[in-house]
Amino acid sequence: MSTLFLIITFVTLLYGIKLFSKSVTNKFDTSIPKKHAIAKAKEHKELIYLIGKNIVVKKDVKTEKRKGRFSLSLNTDGFDLDEKEIDLKLNLIGEKDKALLKVVAYKKEGKWIYKEMYALIPSLNKKINLL
Repeated sequence: MSTLFLIITFVTLLYGIKLFSKSVTNKFDTSIPKKHAIAKAKEHKELIYLIGKNIVVKKDVKTEKRKGRFSLSLNTDGFDLDEKEIDLKLNLIGEKDKALLKVVAYKKEGKWIYKEMYALIPSLNKKINLL
């Protein structure tokens, strides 16, 4: 094998890994459980009272957690990456305080089933169930 062929193969492999990693990251960012949990948090009266209005998600790699199980399939449109399970921790910031939003869900027959969904307010040592 030529050196050029090996270099091209290696670069292609690295590029493919980067694209796959970006696809997984995008699946977390656009996942239905994440959107659902954020919407529930923003409308929960007790949470709004405790941390304030205008709740936003703040990215913080130190406290943010993303875990999941995905299935990869090849179809006529190319690759399809589908979520099966998701376990997320997100940082919420309100006008008065902050909270950690936790959501654990799995997909069964195309529908998301939520095992856990709560907001934890560390400063108050308070856990608010959002299910």
